[in-house]
Amino acid sequence: MAKFLVAVAATAASMVSASLGDPWMYTLTGACDAQNDVNGMTFVKQGNTLSGAPYYKALSAERYVYHDPDCEDGMPRWVIDVSRPDVNKTHDLDGDGNCDYIGRIDSRDTTHPPTSGEWTMLCEDG
Repeated sequence: MAKFLVAVAATAASMVSASLGDPWMYTLTGACDAQNDVNGMTFVKQGNTLSGAPYYKALSAERYVYHDPDCEDGMPRWVIDVSRPDVNKTHDLDGDGNCDYIGRIDSRDTTHPPTSGEWTMLCEDG
């Protein structure tokens, strides 16, 4: 896993959701070359997981952004994954038991994904 900087642009659906502090759309930028397919990918809010955290699905692919309170290593984080989160589980929301995903950023904040930061992502060396 390598580190990369990602900017996440949040767009509010309406004045109501913006005033509630619950943006419903994110666009990812800044991924490494090996994960370039997520650059510019827009994610739209689909609902909430059991913890109350929102989860998002990409408009153009089967990619998801969600908060996993514990994917079996004890660390809460936001992840970018190819698996839809199981909204009825308390941890390891993709059910793989391996903490296997496209990228992650450790965070205890369940309100929304960070709007910028350094994510750890599976990237090729070189």
